[in-house]
Amino acid sequence: MQLPVPDTLRPGTFTAYIEKIDIAILFQLNSNRNTSLDGIMEFITNLAPTLAFVIPSSILIYFLIQRKKRRWLEGLLLLLTVSIPALITTIIKWYFDRPRPFSVYDIFEKLSVAGSPSFPSGHTTDAMAMAIALSLWKPKWYVILPSFIWALLTAWSRMHLGVHYPSDVLGGASVGLIFGALVWWVGKRSFNVTLS
Repeated sequence: MQLPVPDTLRPGTFTAYIEKIDIAILFQLNSNRNTSLDGIMEFITNLAPTLAFVIPSSILIYFLIQRKKRRWLEGLLLLLTVSIPALITTIIKWYFDRPRPFSVYDIFEKLSVAGSPSFPSGHTTDAMAMAIALSLWKPKWYVILPSFIWALLTAWSRMHLGVHYPSDVLGGASVGLIFGALVWWVGKRSFNVTLS
């Protein structure tokens, strides 16, 4: 099958090359998807932003109730580690203003809500930032493994549901991981947090 490339892209350019790869991968993940997974993928994608903010917020509230300053600073740091990458992604989204794949190509089926620009994926940023935050907070396999499995499933769900290109997901994951780790590192030193 000859997959389309937008008229605005000159053949042979790096952007056109990336676009072709994006389209080919997304075609396999969305147009040729296992439709029996649609409901599960929609559940994962809908829950991702909520979990990313509810888990750190709940930890912060719990430590505030305990009235232990050192511990609630950990909760605040967790919340910042998720919030700042989310803000950065929002700024990048509106700067690049990339159209969603389903709005450019009729070969992709939109199976989820998608209102903002496409690049980078906000859901993936949220999930990856939460995964890195929890993993740096409690570096135990039983925290790291489920956190990253959830983040990877969230990333996959965005493509399965036809609302993001693979490069959007890769961009969102990069913002979540890099800025999440950076915020954690700076915040840990600024707050002088000693993790228990």
